[in-house]
This record gives sequence, C-alpha cells and structure tokens, in this order.
Amino acid sequence: MRKEVCVVAIASVMTVFTSLCYAQKSGSAAVYSCVDATGRNLTADRPIAACADREQRVTMPGGAVRIIGPTYSEREKAEQAAQSRKEAEERYRASDGKRRERALAVRFPNKAAHDAERAEAIEPLMTQIKIVQERKVSLLEDRKKIDAEMEFYKKDPSKAPQSLQSRLKYNREDLKEVDEQVVSINEEVKRTNQRFDEEAQTLKQYWAPAPTSK
Repeated sequence: MRKEVCVVAIASVMTVFTSLCYAQKSGSAAVYSCVDATGRNLTADRPIAACADREQRVTMPGGAVRIIGPTYSEREKAEQAAQSRKEAEERYRASDGKRRERALAVRFPNKAAHDAERAEAIEPLMTQIKIVQERKVSLLEDRKKIDAEMEFYKKDPSKAPQSLQSRLKYNREDLKEVDEQVVSINEEVKRTNQRFDEEAQTLKQYWAPAPTSK
C-alpha cells in the first residue's frame, strides 16, 4: 500500500514538473496536462482530446494553475441536465413530504386528536348512507304495493295500466340508483379511512407513546 502511494505521489510530481518545464519551453503558451484512461501522463499546449472526459490541469505562463472540467457532447449535457432535474425534483418531494409531515404533526399532536378528525370526516358520509337506506326502505314499501297491483296482470303484465307500468319502471330505476349511491359512499368511507390510516402510520414517529397504567 505504501509503495502504491509513493508511485502515485511520484507520478503527480513528475506531471507538475513536466508541465512547468513545458511552460518554460513554450514561452507565453499555457500548458495542459492530464492522465488519460490508460494511465499515461499527457502534456500539450492545447486541451488534450484524450482527456476530454476528465479533468485537465492548465499551467499558465506565470505559474498559476487551474483545473478545467470534462468536455461533454450536447447529448451528454442534455442527459446530465435531465438527471440533475430529476434529482432536484426528488429532493424537493422528499423535502416537501417532510414539511407536510411536520405540519400534520402540529395539527394532530396525538392519536386522540387524529381519531377525532377521522370521526368528524366519516360522520357526514355515514349520515348520507342512512338517508339513502331510508329512501330504499320507502322504495321497497312502494314496490310491495306495485307488485300487489301487478298481481292482477301476472299472466300478461303488458295489459297493466300504463301508469302502473311506469311506477314499476321508475321504482326499479330508483332502487338501482340508491344501491349505486350506497356503494359509492362506502367507497368514499374506505378511501377516507385509508387516508387517515396512512397519516397515522406517518405520525407515529411524532406521537409520544401513551402512558402505561400501573
């Protein structure tokens, strides 16, 4: 290991020394030096094409040294820019997520507060279900009356009065509608509970554990 360090150090010193000597020979020209992909130390009076994908040391006539970065193609620049945007977006989402977490933690400092908010969100949905179910009971009662009247025309329902047939048709449509409403509201209840479950899972890290009874 010590031998390898020494070899690297010697190579670095030789590169700098070569650059300075080259600069002296070149008069007022800047000297470019680098180590290419194969490990060769290269020196030139202009940017070195073999080191376009890596840093190059530029020794100015006065002895000042600066480093120039790799030279990329337009496609590589576009890919790097896209990658940078993607990483920036990911950092923003992560940062934004943390901000939202902290805001939730302030809003719901404990599980009891969060459960109360959940109950408040679910309550109007359950009220809607109750109203729809009451309407369904009324429709079913009306259906019994319609079926009783249709009993006289069971051999040929088409002979039933048009008004009776219309009542049967609308009753069926209304029953289908209320069933769909119940399904829709129950799905909303499920989504709401899922949202609160996810929030609770996130907020656990902010909530102090409940005191245990002795």
